Amino acid sequence: MRYFFTFLLLSIHFIGATQTATFEELTLAPDTFWDGADLTATGFESGGLYFPTNYNSEFSYWEGGFAYSNVTDSITSGYGNLYASKAGKGANNSSNYAVALGNGYFKSAVSNGFPTFMLNLSISNGTYAYNSMRDGDGFAKKFGGETGNDPDYFYVVFKGYRAGIPSSTDSVVHYLADFRFEDNSQDYIQLDWEEINLNPLATFDSVVYSFASSDVGGFGINTPLQFCIDNISYESYINSVNSLVDDGAIIVYPNPSIGAITIDLPKEKNGTLDIIDAAGRVVISDISINEAKQINIENLIDGVYFVRLTTPKNIYINKFILSK
Repeated sequence: MRYFFTFLLLSIHFIGATQTATFEELTLAPDTFWDGADLTATGFESGGLYFPTNYNSEFSYWEGGFAYSNVTDSITSGYGNLYASKAGKGANNSSNYAVALGNGYFKSAVSNGFPTFMLNLSISNGTYAYNSMRDGDGFAKKFGGETGNDPDYFYVVFKGYRAGIPSSTDSVVHYLADFRFEDNSQDYIQLDWEEINLNPLATFDSVVYSFASSDVGGFGINTPLQFCIDNISYESYINSVNSLVDDGAIIVYPNPSIGAITIDLPKEKNGTLDIIDAAGRVVISDISINEAKQINIENLIDGVYFVRLTTPKNIYINKFILSK
C-alpha cells in the first residue's frame, strides 16, 4: 500500500562557520596535563567538540579516552611518559594538544541534528608509542625486527557516525609507522605533526577511532595504543527556516516522490548536490548542477531524505519523502 503525506515544506538555509579545536583555551601549568584525575569532569571541550576521558579513581590510573597536555618530554621512554607528543609540542609550535589512549571517540559538544562536516586534523605519535616502536620494550617489539626487514605497521582508523550509524562507507586510515617497503630506507615512524584530511567522513555527530598493528599477541595489539591530535577543524551550520518563496530556497518536486525528483535552484545556480538519508548518510553524492535537474532515486528505499546544495557562498537543504 502506498501512503502519501501532506506537510508544510520548509527550506533550511545553512550558513557555514569553520570551527577549530586547538585546546589552547584549556588552562595548564607548564609541562603538565589533565586526564580526569581530579574527578572534576569526565571529559573536556574545545572548539565545540567534546573529548571524553576515563580515569579509574579506585586504582588511580588513566584507563583511556583523551587527556590534554603541554608536556614537552620527547626523550623519556616508557609508560611514565604517557602524556607527551614525540614532537615535544603542539601542532604549528602551539603549547597544548590532546592525547588519545585506546580505542575511543570524540563528538560534537552540542548536537542540533543538522550536518557537521569534518575538514582536517593534525596528528602525531606520542613519545611513549614512538619510542616503543623504535626500540621495543617489555610488551612490544622493535619495529623492523633485528634485521630491519620485518614488515611492521601501526595505523589509526577514523570513521564518522551520525545517530549511531556510520555516516559514510568511507573511513580515513593514517599510518603512524610503516615498515612494509622493499627498500628499508623508506621505513618510518612518524616523528612530527602531520595534517590529514577527513572530508570522506561526511556528516557526523561523532568520530570513532580504532587501531591496527602488525605486533599482536594473545591479549591483542602490543604496540601502545596512543596518538596525539591538535587543530581539529570542521564546518558547523547555523540554521534558519524560510518559506518556499524565499529567494534562497531550493524546490524539490514531486513531494512525495515515487522514484524521481526535480530540483529547482535558488539565485546561486552553480553548485554540487548530495542526497542524504534521515540517518545523515550521503547516499547520492557530488552531482554538479547549474540549472534545474531531475535525479533518479528509484534505487533508494522509502523514507525521508534531504537534498543538500553546496554553492561557493552557502549550503541549502530541503526535505522530501520517497514513497514508492
